[in-house]
Amino acid sequence: MRTFEPRVELLLALADDELLLGHRDSEWTGVAPNVEEDVAFSSIAQDEVGHAMALYGLAGPWLGQDVNALVFSREPRDFRHARLLEAPRGDFAFTIVRRFVYELADRLRIEALGASALVPLAELARKIRREEVLHFDHAWLWLRRLSAREPGRARIEQALQAVLPAAAGLLVALPSEEPLLSEGVLPGSWEPLWATWREQLLQHLGHIGFAHLAEGLAYTRAALDRYAVPSPTFLAIHRDVTEVSRLAPGGHW
Repeated sequence: MRTFEPRVELLLALADDELLLGHRDSEWTGVAPNVEEDVAFSSIAQDEVGHAMALYGLAGPWLGQDVNALVFSREPRDFRHARLLEAPRGDFAFTIVRRFVYELADRLRIEALGASALVPLAELARKIRREEVLHFDHAWLWLRRLSAREPGRARIEQALQAVLPAAAGLLVALPSEEPLLSEGVLPGSWEPLWATWREQLLQHLGHIGFAHLAEGLAYTRAALDRYAVPSPTFLAIHRDVTEVSRLAPGGHW
């Protein structure tokens, strides 16, 4: 595993999260519960991949690579996404729960990055903030709808039990956080954001009667899984995503 300059580590973590979730959400196109959701998930997936491209574009100059190289030529061990986001799409309840907990965390960090001393990152964060809020609203609407009656409620409970332990790692501070804080690239540590995320998570889940499932979540650096050995699941995704680029080197998105 390579170690990148701290600003690059941050940008890759942000971009890889968006890319992996966008990839998984795109798998609902054509098989969502209704035609409207086919369109919604396609649009959300496009947004996420677009955000990833913009973030890769900021990281590229420090690495001397363009967006295509960062996605299609980077070794699997050099990706920095939270492992929850690579998990198979599962059923619709799992997808909604995963998106809900992720968007709640992503909304907080995007809002914070709007004050970054890294001006291009701050400008991008402020630009995409509105889209991320809409993504959260979409997930929250479906979470309430599915949990309102059976059998959806049981599916949501099962999904929360599966997602929440891994979701606790979404806002765990990166190993390179200290220099990022000293340079103002990060306006503040992610640990307070994690506490806010947990508080908001409990409030939202309380509205649908599932707060007890999140009460045991605790902040721990042991939850930082972005630097783990690539899983078989991610290696399969990486093979799929890079297949065309391996067949046609030099191609573009």
